[in-house]
Amino acid sequence: MKILFLGSSPISLILASLLKKSSNDVTIIENRRNIGGAWRLGKPFSQIKTPIPIYNNIMIPCNELESANFSRALKLLDLAGVSYEKPNLPIVVPKEFDKFQYRKINIEPLINLIVNQKNINFIRGKVNNLKVNDQSIEVDNFGIYDQVFMPDTIPFKKLSNNFDFKVSHKYIRSEHIHCLLPESSLSLYPNTFYSQPFSTTFDRGSFFSVSCNEKIYGLFRGRVSREFKKWKTNEIIDNCPVISQFKILSKKRFIYISTYLSDTYPEDLKNKIKSISRINLLRTDQLVASLLSLEKYI
Repeated sequence: MKILFLGSSPISLILASLLKKSSNDVTIIENRRNIGGAWRLGKPFSQIKTPIPIYNNIMIPCNELESANFSRALKLLDLAGVSYEKPNLPIVVPKEFDKFQYRKINIEPLINLIVNQKNINFIRGKVNNLKVNDQSIEVDNFGIYDQVFMPDTIPFKKLSNNFDFKVSHKYIRSEHIHCLLPESSLSLYPNTFYSQPFSTTFDRGSFFSVSCNEKIYGLFRGRVSREFKKWKTNEIIDNCPVISQFKILSKKRFIYISTYLSDTYPEDLKNKIKSISRINLLRTDQLVASLLSLEKYI
């Protein structure tokens, strides 16, 4: 079967890997320069030779149902060959999630798995039009496929031969700052530490160690609190005593744009799209729930 994924979110990458194992011909089209969405990897500093996660992410159940089914979500990661680990230091999260403390999982090696899979076709481009018929789906100039998987934010503009529609999106901008720190910083934060909330200027932050050419560094990653996004990078760091106490060897700021459907988006339109048997909408907003939603495709 010839299968296409629109976008390379972690959920798409995991399902693509699982479907490829069943001898399907799998292609992923990504409009952004890097794959992985909010879990993408990068090299923020010249001292770091191995790609590291750019943003702060962690896998955690958000309610009793997700907690009860957490082992099923991990089984899907196992089937896809995704490595994960339990953080070796306590993690601080919002109080409503605190009862799930023992369930937190670090799956930051996730994207490495997919990047190294040479049997999945990656194409950079943007899809605007899908043309559906009884036998297949024609996708712009990218070819003809048997099945198409996409985020439920509907990342295209026109669905020919079925009905035409306009999709209105809204965009949320998050900003992240990396600080490369001397090895001495690890005396306070020995290996991995994650906290949400973190400080006044960062609503989420994590520490971990990185090494290059037998030299060890501390690395801080923080997501800038909403009310401080207009501040300069130095001002944000200076107002965070946990970070400013250290000598900062280098720093870099990253921006990530998340796409959501606007509040005016008609729910019946999503139901119409779901009714087309060759199009599959994937939930991508919360990792545990999204993983559990994949079981019907395996």
